[in-house]
Amino acid sequence: QDPITLRMPFGSLEVNGNLMGTDDASITLIGSGETTFLNADILTEGTPITLNDSVIVATEVTLSTVENNNSGAVIEISGSINGVTDNEQTLTLSSGDNNVSLFGSIGEEVPLKTLTVNSTGLVTFGDTVNLDNLNITGGTVQFTKESISTTGTQIYTDTSINTSGQDIVLSADGNLIIDNIDTRNSEQT
Repeated sequence: QDPITLRMPFGSLEVNGNLMGTDDASITLIGSGETTFLNADILTEGTPITLNDSVIVATEVTLSTVENNNSGAVIEISGSINGVTDNEQTLTLSSGDNNVSLFGSIGEEVPLKTLTVNSTGLVTFGDTVNLDNLNITGGTVQFTKESISTTGTQIYTDTSINTSGQDIVLSADGNLIIDNIDTRNSEQT
């Protein structure tokens, strides 16, 4: 029930069984920068999930802060996100009405099959995105790099895309479905 912090000063960190933070237990993984392997889910009951490392998604993985009907909490991943085999692994992020921040590139080395984000908060992509399918439901999406590409579909449901006045390229070999795009930068009204 207390916050959980796992630190790996050398080598890689592997999550091979589900991690569950109950009550006020947030979960923080601090890797060495060499990579955290996700082979299982990380779940909390309304407390943050923070991964301070690059991430390899090795199977179908969920990071959720909305367990047991909680309103959610922030999800942050500081490093890059890749799969093991091109277009086979999936990652689902559910943060309720809180933000999701993905600071590193996604799929630059090994693209995921699907990235799904369920959040009515701000969803920030800090680098390029390259995967098979991207599904985002709720909230506002902020892209800070210009290249978002999928070999399958991109679906933005009940979502606004804010480009902050910069050029972005949304490229999908399949369908591209968007509810709203706002190209104003933050200084414009």
